[in-house]
Amino acid sequence: MPFSVLLLTAVSSERHISGYGGDRVSMQTPRAGEVALFFDKIDGDIVRQSLGVGKKCCDGIIFYAHGTQKVICLVEMKSANLGEAEEQIKETYTHLREMLKKECTFCKDYLQQINWRAYIYRSGAAPKKDADRCVERLEKCGFAKGNVKVLDNPDITEFLRKESKRHN
Repeated sequence: MPFSVLLLTAVSSERHISGYGGDRVSMQTPRAGEVALFFDKIDGDIVRQSLGVGKKCCDGIIFYAHGTQKVICLVEMKSANLGEAEEQIKETYTHLREMLKKECTFCKDYLQQINWRAYIYRSGAAPKKDADRCVERLEKCGFAKGNVKVLDNPDITEFLRKESKRHN
């Protein structure tokens, strides 16, 4: 059910996630063997309610695969309020992980192979120490070290392609 909701309401043929005010996080053209599915506007009422996610939800989700590497990346865009972005990522992460655990009764081995990542694009000026603390707290929430970034770079390509660090 949730995948059908994402597929029918949020999947995009574009290579970007849209944020409020025209912000975008995008990926360069995929290389041979790469798969990148962009689910945009996850925080819209229809998708949020259909998935059963609370009011705090990230802007988009990217499923990335290359070879044996499989990544689910939660994307949020903020100008400066990293605390709010962090809460939106946490809420979405917690909900999606639980939902997948319940649904993947016959594919638990595959679920354990997923690398969960979080990418916060900040278009405004937030102090580096705030970004570092945000990354630290999200890593404590369950993302593996190195799988969370808070950057002012809207190009997510290298973050998606980087060597995987698995979530335990």
